[in-house]
Amino acid sequence: MATRTKRNVVRRGDAPGMRTGALAFIDALGFKGIWRRNDVAKDPTKVLRKLHAIESNLAEDMRYDHEGTIPKRVLDALARSMTVALFSDTVVIAVDEDIGPVKLRHDGIALRSPQMASEMQRAATLTVACNMARNVIRAMAARPAPLAMRGAIAWGEFALRSSFVVGPAVDDAAEAAVLADAALVWLAPSALAHAAILPESSSLPSWPVPMKSGSVFRSRCVSPFDLKMTAAETVRLTRSILKTFGPLRVDIQIKRQNTQLFLERAAQLARVADSRVRSGAGAG
Repeated sequence: MATRTKRNVVRRGDAPGMRTGALAFIDALGFKGIWRRNDVAKDPTKVLRKLHAIESNLAEDMRYDHEGTIPKRVLDALARSMTVALFSDTVVIAVDEDIGPVKLRHDGIALRSPQMASEMQRAATLTVACNMARNVIRAMAARPAPLAMRGAIAWGEFALRSSFVVGPAVDDAAEAAVLADAALVWLAPSALAHAAILPESSSLPSWPVPMKSGSVFRSRCVSPFDLKMTAAETVRLTRSILKTFGPLRVDIQIKRQNTQLFLERAAQLARVADSRVRSGAGAG
């Protein structure tokens, strides 16, 4: 692989043995042919500079949860248990569900039920992984040399080191990632099972994920948009992602159309959520 960057948030990632949590496996579509793209052929260093800058860019807003469903102290603790690795055009995000002695609360009431606390902790772990996946999508879509990302988030055991990443969750996410016929990051069944406690939201909306087989799988997908983005920024990001689907081959254009449908729906949901937030702020 041409490039490998690893960001250890804590040294726990170097400890032996498997960890359990959320793991995202995200690839860039069309990366193998990127060196022949007009915007890259003239200056190949654009791609190299982009990949080198990704590590610092990914850390931005990784604890951001604009829906307010997860307590900030829990997100902070989970962020410290996270590891991000970049292998060429593949980004792997691993978030350990074990965050130590952080007391979980819901609506101001301590979660005394171990089962309820466990469900909320897993949902929070998924939220952090989705937040980071959102940052990956936006960082890769940014100029120069924009790239559209496709991936999946799984739940299970994994081991992530400076030279390798292995485990059942890695296999699950990697296998699911290539099934989608669109530039989407979606929850594989193993992760979707732990997302039920998370309310429907503009940041992780339900969506019929189109598969290469021609079937669809109803899951939840990571929206690249959030309430901090302006309408102009949303349009620019959408155009940047769709512009990467260059060749007029039928299979590539099908991916583009499927991607566009999701981006249009995600942008609409973000506008509605933003309107509700503004209305609530005005009423207060």
